[in-house]
Amino acid sequence: MKLRSRPKLLVICSTLIVVFYIEYVSYYVKSWNWPSIKCSSSECLKLLLVADPQILGEKTESALTRWDCDRYLSKNFLLALNHVRPDIILFLGDLMDEGSRASAEEYSRYKERFFSIYRAEAHVQMLFIPGDNDIGGEDESITTSKLERYRKTFDSFSAVNVKFAEFIKVNRLTESFPSEKGAHSPGANCSRILLSHLPLLPVSTGFVERVITQLRPQLIFSAHEHKSFHFDADIDVRSGKIVGHYRVFPLGGSEAAMKTAAAKKAQGKKSLSSWMFYLGDSIVHEIMVPTCSYRMAVPYIGFGAATLAPLATEGVEVAYEDEYDSVDGIARDSGKMVLHYSVLWLPSRLAQLTFYEFFVCALLVGLLIWKISFCNSRSLRG
Repeated sequence: MKLRSRPKLLVICSTLIVVFYIEYVSYYVKSWNWPSIKCSSSECLKLLLVADPQILGEKTESALTRWDCDRYLSKNFLLALNHVRPDIILFLGDLMDEGSRASAEEYSRYKERFFSIYRAEAHVQMLFIPGDNDIGGEDESITTSKLERYRKTFDSFSAVNVKFAEFIKVNRLTESFPSEKGAHSPGANCSRILLSHLPLLPVSTGFVERVITQLRPQLIFSAHEHKSFHFDADIDVRSGKIVGHYRVFPLGGSEAAMKTAAAKKAQGKKSLSSWMFYLGDSIVHEIMVPTCSYRMAVPYIGFGAATLAPLATEGVEVAYEDEYDSVDGIARDSGKMVLHYSVLWLPSRLAQLTFYEFFVCALLVGLLIWKISFCNSRSLRG
């Protein structure tokens, strides 16, 4: 083999290895570290939570950037889907980055891209709630046409029952929720779970108070902030009103969050990505699910995954405990539930792209050094 061809072969082989590892192997390696999502009994409901996917719009992003982001979302979603094998997938809003200000033609293309990324088997139910990037509400106005377009594209259900869980949509953007359900508490064998794009417990407003008092949820899933947190608040069992200030617990996502005493107490089985919560009548929990898009300028991204099962089938005495509340004496009432929640952390695409830049620079420098040395050796022989 000629000396001149060796560097070219080395460059080609090293490039193929690096690209193959980053674009394929690294995603599987990351998923191997995901916590197991298993049910301890046949009475179990599996949830996959997708927050702020925000597929990129055509007004501000190039075709190459949109393609790369769609591909990243699609690969990770397929891995998460196969890992969790959910009964229901909950999309917590901001499905499109430019949905609120898209033209009819753009919106149609966004819809096609979204459902090409997020595909599931027919028996898996998917539930959607709108975010401010879908219908407006923060920097853009909310109009009837935007709301109607969203309902036609996704689903129009205000509440859905799946096994022993009742999922109710709450929209803090329009300050609306299905109030006809507010007069009754959840059934003895049913957990009421609210889905809200914007967080509820951290906001002390009349609307939030009405939602908590009338709907009396045990659990809330929210998004919007792109981070992973848990909030809880004490509830008066008779009136349904919040009687204590809400508390904040980081759910992973940073070294600092892992070191907090509250986070350590909330972690189950000494895991950095799994937690267990008791769903009763005297505390309402809210879990903020992190974004799954690397374009949201946060270092930690992922999907939420959870299992919900009756406490009587779980074989545990203590499902959740912190410095404020102790549930050591919980009776095994079949109407009480246990939630196992995990975050499926995703590989950092920005770190991968940065590595590509350094790799290309290193190759160019190496080739330049080889070229200079090769020319010098030829001149000495010549």
